[in-house]
Amino acid sequence: MVRCRNCGQKTEGDYCQWCGYPILRGGPRRRRKSAKEALKEAEARARKEVEQAKREAQEAKERAERGTDEVKRAKEAREKWEKARREGEAGKTREPEETKEV
Repeated sequence: MVRCRNCGQKTEGDYCQWCGYPILRGGPRRRRKSAKEALKEAEARARKEVEQAKREAQEAKERAERGTDEVKRAKEAREKWEKARREGEAGKTREPEETKEV
């Protein structure tokens, strides 16, 4: 037997036999989050997502800048190599210079 929280009488069943008040059994139930708390959490998640997107965009921009620098350096190296090759080929077609005898 349990006591009714409303009238204090000892009773059995799901409702008090004296006043009809529902008899709660078990521990306190977990309450659902209020709409305000849920909204705050949603805003916090949205802010985190925006910050993450900004970071990813910045990283992508930096990678692109590094990539263009690397492409530029590769082009310069290719031009130097081609210039040296042309000069080497031009040297082969020239008549050999006289060598000094020792």
